[in-house]
Amino acid sequence: RVEEVDAWVAEREPGTGGAIASPGDAIAPLRAALASQRASAAAALARELDTRRHERLMTSLVAFVTATEGDPGTGDGRPDRRMGDRAASSIWTAYELVRAYAPVVRWADLPTLHGLRIEAKRLRYTIEFMGPILGREQEPILKRLVALQDHLGALNDATLAVSTVRGFLGERHAALSPDERAAIVKSPADRERELGRLRRAVGRAWRPVVSATFARTLGRAVVARPTAGT
Repeated sequence: RVEEVDAWVAEREPGTGGAIASPGDAIAPLRAALASQRASAAAALARELDTRRHERLMTSLVAFVTATEGDPGTGDGRPDRRMGDRAASSIWTAYELVRAYAPVVRWADLPTLHGLRIEAKRLRYTIEFMGPILGREQEPILKRLVALQDHLGALNDATLAVSTVRGFLGERHAALSPDERAAIVKSPADRERELGRLRRAVGRAWRPVVSATFARTLGRAVVARPTAGT
């Protein structure tokens, strides 16, 4: 990302000692390429948002969230289940999909960890959506999920950054000056060290989410509703 390139340059501008040109100047071709990619992606998104397909999608989403569910009746005297009655199964199903990664997290490759991030995000959003009908125990649960999600997000960002710079070097290597090549090659090397650190620290963010304490707290959040009759 352009912001990451700017941050990398800002950390290295002082004290270059004249060994190479200013890092900002040397890495300018990479920054220009990233800025061009961003502008192209923004233009493509703007075109998509202006299509009738997107308009139909938004109309259907509004209809979905504002529709009132009919009451077909069970016909056997049993009461219909309310949202609060369905919360436990919905949340626990989402948690099961997170816990399914337990046997592989220690050795998981980066695409697998990205899949874990997606499932953690779905669990978090499920809990947040049902927040008004859950007990206050949801707060420490969400805190741990956000920590895991943020850590895996940083890991994914570092992976994409390294891949993007390596791809740029492969395509533009011959057109770069020696100073530009030296500066741009150093950028992914720094990010790869950060990538290794993040990869080794996944367990610290993961273990609290699959602990017995987390599961018990999640159970209490589901049954300890703030108001009766929800």
